[in-house]
Amino acid sequence: MNSRKFYEEMYSGQPKNEQRLPYLYRKLRRFELNRYDITERLAPGGVSLLDIGCGDGELLLRLKDKYQELWGIDIAEPRIDRIKKGLPQGCHIHVRVEDTNEKLDFADNSFDTITVVSVLEHVFDPYHLIRECHRLLRPGGTLIVQVPNVAWFPNRIRLLLGKLPVTSDESGWDGGHLHYFTVTSLKNLFRQEGLEVVKVDYSGIFASVRKVWGPFLGGDIVAVGIKR
Repeated sequence: MNSRKFYEEMYSGQPKNEQRLPYLYRKLRRFELNRYDITERLAPGGVSLLDIGCGDGELLLRLKDKYQELWGIDIAEPRIDRIKKGLPQGCHIHVRVEDTNEKLDFADNSFDTITVVSVLEHVFDPYHLIRECHRLLRPGGTLIVQVPNVAWFPNRIRLLLGKLPVTSDESGWDGGHLHYFTVTSLKNLFRQEGLEVVKVDYSGIFASVRKVWGPFLGGDIVAVGIKR
């Protein structure tokens, strides 16, 4: 199976039905700062943005008033087709199918901001993707990456009990997650590929409480890097 077929089969389905989520989780979601909420807050605005792994385009729509031109790429063609059908004519949002495991079809220094939300854990080579982000960012540009935190305390307990950590509730082997990150490992990845880490934050229910001890309490890590 080639990589595109693998990703399309796993990630091209419709968004989750809210009613299928656990009852308590649904009740507590009003206290949630989710991955798109926090990315929207952290995105500085500018001329151009690229959302890598844009899914069904929710983040692109949220950020459309912050940027003059927005691009979204995803490997799952059905998702891209759904976005295109929903965009008004003349919209400054553009989407297309691309494989993030390959070199991306954009010129160097093309974007002010790049967002990589719930994607880095799925790609075959995280170093390659962050290197591509560095290439595509203009000097002073911002990279925002969100990943699950494998060092979240429930996963520490699972390991103590001899069980595997869980970082996804999707189908497949841990939702198709191929790599695991801690705050330290994500920072090191940014720095190794030439990005200065300027902020680390955490999303989730009661996100402000999680920040008290983020590496332990944060279920998801959001890192912001700048290309100097």
